[in-house]
Amino acid sequence: MKQVDVLTLSGSFGILAAHVPTLQVLKPGVVTVFAQDGTATRYFSNVDKALSQLAAAPDETANVEAQINVEASEALVKALE
Repeated sequence: MKQVDVLTLSGSFGILAAHVPTLQVLKPGVVTVFAQDGTATRYFSNVDKALSQLAAAPDETANVEAQINVEASEALVKALE
């Protein structure tokens, strides 16, 4: 890994190996990971939230809504690949 670009509540920035530690709150959106050879892989950071909503769904309606969120998040990730 050469660099990771993230979106946070205070703005977007790149994180390098051996970078000065910082604590930030991630915003939902694209996280881009750059390999040593320069290739970029993009991830959508809201997938974890969608999965946690699915696990905590109190009824069938909430479960279906959460499943739709999971599928939409996964589709976003695939679209970015």
